[in-house]
Amino acid sequence: MAATDPGGGMSTLSTHVLDTATGRPAAGI
Repeated sequence: MAATDPGGGMSTLSTHVLDTATGRPAAGI
């Protein structure tokens, strides 16, 4: 799904990393 979505995977990963770095629970994971 993310593989077929251009930039979708990166956006999700980036959000996950940022949320984790700020101490927020990773939404969608």
